[in-house]
Amino acid sequence: MNRQISPSITLPKKLSFSHVHKETLSNGLSVHIIEGTSQNIFQLNILFPAGRLYESKRMLAGICASAILKGTKKHTAAQLAESFDFHGATIKFQANMYTAQLSLFCLSEKLGLVLPLLIDVLQNAIFPLEELRKIKVKSKQKLAVQWEKNSYIASQYFNQAIFGENKPFGYLSRAQDIDKISQNDAINHYNKHYQLSANSVVIAAGKIGATEMKILQDNLGQLSLKDKVSPSCSFQTSAKTLIELERKNSLQSAIRVGMPFVNIHDTDFDDAQILNTILGGYFGSRLMSNIREEKGFTYGIYSFINPILNHSYFCISTEVGAQFKKDTLKEIEFEINRLHNERISDEELSMVKNYMVGQLMKSVDGPLSMIGTLKNFLIFDLDLEVINKQLSNIHAVKAVRLQELAQQYLDFNKMIKVTTG
Repeated sequence: MNRQISPSITLPKKLSFSHVHKETLSNGLSVHIIEGTSQNIFQLNILFPAGRLYESKRMLAGICASAILKGTKKHTAAQLAESFDFHGATIKFQANMYTAQLSLFCLSEKLGLVLPLLIDVLQNAIFPLEELRKIKVKSKQKLAVQWEKNSYIASQYFNQAIFGENKPFGYLSRAQDIDKISQNDAINHYNKHYQLSANSVVIAAGKIGATEMKILQDNLGQLSLKDKVSPSCSFQTSAKTLIELERKNSLQSAIRVGMPFVNIHDTDFDDAQILNTILGGYFGSRLMSNIREEKGFTYGIYSFINPILNHSYFCISTEVGAQFKKDTLKEIEFEINRLHNERISDEELSMVKNYMVGQLMKSVDGPLSMIGTLKNFLIFDLDLEVINKQLSNIHAVKAVRLQELAQQYLDFNKMIKVTTG
C-alpha cells in the first residue's frame, strides 16, 4: 500500500448533534444528555475537581480515588461491591491531572436501584484504615513496577522538566509520598473536592427517557452544590533541554521530546493539531515513515498536543533500541526542520485531511463513544460545535499556513529532550 496516495473521499462539511442536549435539575446542576441508542443501557460520567492539581499532599488524588468505594457509613466495601454486582452495574473512580472521574454503567431498568448506592458513596465515604492501608501497599507495588520501565521514567522526568518539580503535574511519583498520606488526608480531600458544583461536568448517555430523568432528579437533583471552581495551572519549564538518564544493561531507550505549546483556546490550536498529525499524529505520519519504516529504529513513534487547562504541551514519544538513541534524536530534528523548510505537498495534506475527518466522525459515532469527546470539551468550557469548527479548519487550511505554524511553534533547539536507558 502506498500511503502517499490519498483515497478519493467526499468529506462532510458539518455534523449534527441534535441528539445531544442539556437538562438542568432543580438544584441547578446541568446534565448533558446523549441519546440515540435502542439498547436498554445507561452510562453516567461525573468529573470532580479532585485531581493532582488540588492535592494537599503528593499522590493523594490517586489514593483517594482508589479508596472511595471501600466503605461508607452505611455499607462496607464488600457490601458495596456485592450490591453493584448484584444489579449488574460497573462503577469506577479514577484521578488524573485535574479531575477525578466517576464512571457508572448499568441497565436503564436498574438505575433506580444503583444510583442511591452512588449517592451514599458521594456523601458518606469513610476511608477505613485497613482498606486504606491495603490500597497504599498495592499502589507502592504498582509504582515499583513502573519505575523499572524506561517509558515511565522518561515520562516522569519529561513532566518534571515541562511543569517544574514543585508543581502538581511535575513532581516525581515516589513511594515515600504514599507513606505520608493519612486517613484524615483522604477524608479531607474527599470532603473538599468530591462535591458537585455549578460547573461540574455531568454526562448521561444511553436510553434516557422521563423515567431516567426523574431518577436523576430524585438523586443528583437533591444534592447541594458548592460554588463554581475556576482552576488554573502554570509551567516552570527547565532551562536544561537535554536530560540523559543512563540505565546499565538496558537494551531499549525511551525518548520524550517536547515543549510548552499553544493552548486549546488559541486561534492557532486547531491548525496546530493538523500540523501535529502530519508530523507524528497517525500511523502514516512523517516520523513513523522515517524512523519506523525507513530506519527501523522503533515499532512506533507518535506526537501529540496535550491541553492542560489554560496551557498545553507538545510531545514526541517513542521507545527505540538503545544503540539508536542519538540517531533517533537527529531524525526527529530533521523532520521538524523539514516542516520549517519545505511546504507540504497537496497529496500529503489531502491524505491527512481525510484521516482527521474520519477521526472526528469516529469520535462522535454513537452515544457511548461520544462521552469521551464531550467531557474533554466541557472541561475546557467548549461544546460539540467545536467539532464543526475543526471540520471547517481542516477543509480550509493551506500548506503555507502549516509551514508558518511550524516555524512559529516548533523549535527543536528549545525542546526538552529526555532519554532513558
